[in-house]
Amino acid sequence: MYTILTYFMNIVVVRTNEDCLKKEMGILPDEFTKSLSQNLRIKSNPFSFGISDIQKGIFAKNNIELFKNDFESYPQLMGLKQLLVKCGDEENIVLINGDKYSNYDIYIINTALHEYYKGYNPVEVYHYLKYSFPSTFFPRHNIYFYADLGYDQFIGPTNGNIRKCRFCDSTDPHKFGKKKCSHAISLFMGNTALFCLEECEECNNRFGKGIELDLANYYEYYRAAERRVSRTSKKQIIAKGFNYEYNGVGLKFTSFNPIAGVPKVGESIPKDGFVIDLHNRKPVILHNVYKILVKYVISCIPGDLLDYFSETIKWINGGKRPRKGSLPPVFRYEKLYNVEKPSLCIYIRKDDKMDLPFCVGELRFMEFLYVYAIPYCKKDVMNEYLVRPLKSFVLQRFPQIDFTIENFCDDEEKMIINHVKIEGTPNTILQPLQIT
Repeated sequence: MYTILTYFMNIVVVRTNEDCLKKEMGILPDEFTKSLSQNLRIKSNPFSFGISDIQKGIFAKNNIELFKNDFESYPQLMGLKQLLVKCGDEENIVLINGDKYSNYDIYIINTALHEYYKGYNPVEVYHYLKYSFPSTFFPRHNIYFYADLGYDQFIGPTNGNIRKCRFCDSTDPHKFGKKKCSHAISLFMGNTALFCLEECEECNNRFGKGIELDLANYYEYYRAAERRVSRTSKKQIIAKGFNYEYNGVGLKFTSFNPIAGVPKVGESIPKDGFVIDLHNRKPVILHNVYKILVKYVISCIPGDLLDYFSETIKWINGGKRPRKGSLPPVFRYEKLYNVEKPSLCIYIRKDDKMDLPFCVGELRFMEFLYVYAIPYCKKDVMNEYLVRPLKSFVLQRFPQIDFTIENFCDDEEKMIINHVKIEGTPNTILQPLQIT
């Protein structure tokens, strides 16, 4: 009797020009994976000093043909070949075993390859992003990074029989539906690749009809400006307010009442344009906006940290109602370049010193950046005392950014006003300036 050693492998093709590609190879015999890794230069373990084994697409394409006699025994090899065909012959790529690397590793390898095209040393870029930057700016934090890398990523166990909902503790396998049911970050924000397997259908539907709607309504005008598509109707978003409709191209005034700032018929449009206030029709509860931002963090963090956030989850579910002004502020910045897909960076404090928050979320979507502490954490003092630690963190992380500091503790419905600058004609709309 003898045992054939097996090895689990998911091959990620990190590319220079496009999104990364991933092929789930599953469990393969150990000797076969060694041969495959050697011939295709697949990195099997996270490396400690930088990128190596950068290869041209043509090299990988030619070497996969060395295994054509194994295609029948291992049909997943044909799937890998089909992925490699998508790579340009002269494109620089790195093949790694994605089962061994974190999202952040893959992200910085991809970044280093982009810099390599610009003439930078990719080893130095990788080393800076992997070691120098975190150790210099965040020596007291572990960093968890979540972004669309070009393929689906699932948070939590794939075996439905051992799942436990992070938000209601249900372990009923019948409550967990399709694999891609629960987006870790809302679909309307552009997330099509990050999924939380530990959120049951009931909680997913409850959030979708509740706190998630407040964030969607809050940014309705911006989503129309970006020509985003509705999750339900699959049609382009049209922002509808009390006095306007906007489809991302033309602005239509729907009120007979004069709108302050709009030139009257026959009047010339100012050379520098003009600013008007457009009132959303759908009210928003700002407290729910904070809850959904925190919910994204809870959906993504490693499962072994969840016990620290049991009171946080109770608050997200509506089981805790904070006193007015007792939650820490939310830092918001609105003038970054636009991104199509959201990304979430989570910082977890390593020590027990409470001069910095235990957990901070850094969410980037469209042209916005949100930085916020996760309230009701067992590793922090009361929420009221998180204000100064959070400000200290933000100053260290973003010393050059002048954030807007928001209090999202208000449970009352609020009408949103978009301050919009118009130039040329009312059919020529620039990006909104801000929201109040």
